[in-house]
Amino acid sequence: MDTNDASENDYDIDSIEQIEKQIKNRQKLSLLESDIQEMIIKYINDKITPSALTDFGRSEIKNLINQFPVEQILDGVDDAYKKNVKFDSNGVTKESLCLFLEKIPSYVAVSGMPFIKQKILYIKGIARNRFNYWDNDKGTIILEDYVNALEKANWIEDQILNDLENEVIPFTKRAKCWSEWRNQIEGWTEDIKGWGETFDKI
Repeated sequence: MDTNDASENDYDIDSIEQIEKQIKNRQKLSLLESDIQEMIIKYINDKITPSALTDFGRSEIKNLINQFPVEQILDGVDDAYKKNVKFDSNGVTKESLCLFLEKIPSYVAVSGMPFIKQKILYIKGIARNRFNYWDNDKGTIILEDYVNALEKANWIEDQILNDLENEVIPFTKRAKCWSEWRNQIEGWTEDIKGWGETFDKI
């Protein structure tokens, strides 16, 4: 008996078994992904009955599953539904339904962000829609500087979120233009930075 042939055959058998095992694992994973995809599609379709996701919409859900955790996808779907779907005497309006489906990927992405960053994005969205001119890059820097100043003043997350909700957002909705908004937020930031200096002098 040729021992070399025997060892080569053993190696071939082991290799085949490993390949078969990998194929079975991939098949199980594929089935799991398919189940998750169908679950999320059903979740969305239940919200928009009697309408339903198109083939393109189903493929978009598959893309989301490859990028985000299931819980984050469901949270994003819920947020998009609450903030975009509108009703009339006939039920969900066609325009709001289209907007809801279009916005799902954006809401899913945002739902995984830290709460403060979500709030900053919301504030920028308000300003962008209200002002004739909006410098998005500069606006981001201004808001981040404002938040950083509060953090350096030892404010915790809940306090900062409360301030953004009750001070910055209402002001953003009242401000008439970019320059008014910029000057006020930058002024508040400088005031916050001065808190430490004031305490040092006491």
